Amino acid sequence: MTTCENIRGKRLLITGGNRGLGRALVEASLESGAAEVWATTRKLDALEWSKSLDEEVRARLRPLTMDLTDRDSIDRAVDTVSTCQVVISNAAICVIGSPLQLSEAQRRDEWETNFFGPVSLIQRAVNRCPQLETIALVGSKYRYVPFPAIGNYCATKAALASFAESVQHELSLRKIQIQTFCPGAMDTEMSKPFRGEKTATATVARLLLQQLGNNATEVHLTQDAKDLVGQFFENPKAARAAFKSLTVDNYFDR
Repeated sequence: MTTCENIRGKRLLITGGNRGLGRALVEASLESGAAEVWATTRKLDALEWSKSLDEEVRARLRPLTMDLTDRDSIDRAVDTVSTCQVVISNAAICVIGSPLQLSEAQRRDEWETNFFGPVSLIQRAVNRCPQLETIALVGSKYRYVPFPAIGNYCATKAALASFAESVQHELSLRKIQIQTFCPGAMDTEMSKPFRGEKTATATVARLLLQQLGNNATEVHLTQDAKDLVGQFFENPKAARAAFKSLTVDNYFDR
């Protein structure tokens, strides 16, 4: 694995470190020489995979329970990681189905996990982690071009990116940078039902870590994300029209 020298010696908090992109970020950070990596998960047994790491690498891993839908859980986690320098808000869920067909509970749970929880985490980290330098939000290319099959998810990612833009200046006064990283489809359990090509999580993790703190406020990590965002800025109406017909039946495997 190619290491990311900008991570060496850093202390990171990575949410959703139990699988998918979160696990890849944890592994890449440790391999790149991070001093400490707090990996959050709702249940610690979800980090069983870390037992396969080399002893020296595993010694720098700090498993941490945190539930983004529980503010007390976020409070306890932030108090534990008060010396962290980098927060990577990665944890998210994606409920397949038209927003008009989801239950109230499904819609709210997605917003709590993907938006309100990360915002609460950031607010607390900014005020309780005096060494904080960088906040990275894992967004999505679909913040620009939502489509019916996962419309609620797209809305949460658009809102998170808008939040990041709204606090950039205030955070800069505290010498903290906030960045939104927008990947395309990845080879994860969450995107397993999606048809089409997907980028390996290890590749996305490496690309994200390499660009942490590089002064870019938004980074489109994969080629499909770059292509889609390029199409959107060139012709927003046409880009959005192309996605209007992507329903659950014609874009997902059940």
